[in-house]
Amino acid sequence: MAQPAAATANSTNVRSVVARLPIQLRVVRAGMGALEALAPPLAAVWGERLFRTPRRYPTPTRERSWLASAKALDVAVDDDLLPAWSWGEGPAVVLVHGWEGRGSQMGALALGLADAGFRAVAFDAAGHGGARSRLSSLPQFAAGVAGVSRAVGPVHAVVGHSFGAAASCWAVACGLDVERLVLVSPPFDLQRYLTTFADVVGVSPGIVAELIARIERRFDVDWREARRPALAGAARAPRTKVLVVHDRQDDETSWQDGAEVARSWPNAELVSTEGLGHRRVLRSPDVIARVARFIA
Repeated sequence: MAQPAAATANSTNVRSVVARLPIQLRVVRAGMGALEALAPPLAAVWGERLFRTPRRYPTPTRERSWLASAKALDVAVDDDLLPAWSWGEGPAVVLVHGWEGRGSQMGALALGLADAGFRAVAFDAAGHGGARSRLSSLPQFAAGVAGVSRAVGPVHAVVGHSFGAAASCWAVACGLDVERLVLVSPPFDLQRYLTTFADVVGVSPGIVAELIARIERRFDVDWREARRPALAGAARAPRTKVLVVHDRQDDETSWQDGAEVARSWPNAELVSTEGLGHRRVLRSPDVIARVARFIA
C-alpha cells in the first residue's frame, strides 16, 4: 500500500537530516535507537542527559577583548559557581545569553549600556562557558538570572537573548521583580527544542514524554506552563514594561515567535530589524542604542 504524501515527505526529511549529521551524532542516534528497543527507561535517562548537555564553543577574539575591559566576579547559584563580568557604574542591568552561548556574547550590548550610564552584568549560565556544571535547563538558567540579580541588585532591567530571553521570562514567572525586560530573538514555545532534539537523536514520542516527566520531577515544574515562559511571566507581572527585538531574517528563531511573545505581555513593544539574523542583532549599534533608550 502506498504511503500518504505527507508521511513520505516526513520520512524523506528525517533521512535528509540524518545524512547531514556529524558522525558523532549519527553514532548517538544509532545508540539511542538500540537502547530504546532494549531498555526504554535507560533511553529516557540518557535522553534527558543529552538534552540537558549544551555544546561549548571557543570564545572569539572580539569577545575576549570585551571581557578584558570588564571586572570579573563569580556568583554562587545553588551548587554551581557562575563566572560573571561587570561593565560601568549605575543601575544594574543583567544580560542573559542563549543556549550553547556564553556571557561574552553580550559584550557589545554591555559596553553600550555602560556608556549609557548603567552597570551591565553578563554571566555564563549553568552548563555553559566557564560554569562548573555540565548540565543545563530552563529552571537552571532562570535560577542563574535570579541569583546574579540578587548578587548585583537591585536590578533595573534584564536583557535576554534567545533561550536566555525565555529563561528571563521564566525567572519573572518564578518571582523575579524587574522594572523592564528586553527580549532579543525570543522563542515562544520551547516544545520546538524538544521536537528538534527528538528528530536529531531519533527518539520516540514516548521517550520524549518520559524525558519531560523526569525534568518536571527534578525541578518541580509543570511543562505545560514552562514551555511558554512569556505567557507565564506576563501572568505574574503584567505591568512589566517589555521590549521585544527580533530580526525578520532570523533563521534560528522565527520572527513570528517574537511577535507572539510581544502579544503575550500587556506592556510590550515589538521592534523588527532586517538582515541581522539571530546573533548579529546583539552587535548592531542601532539595536544597542534602542535597548539603552528603552531601559533608560
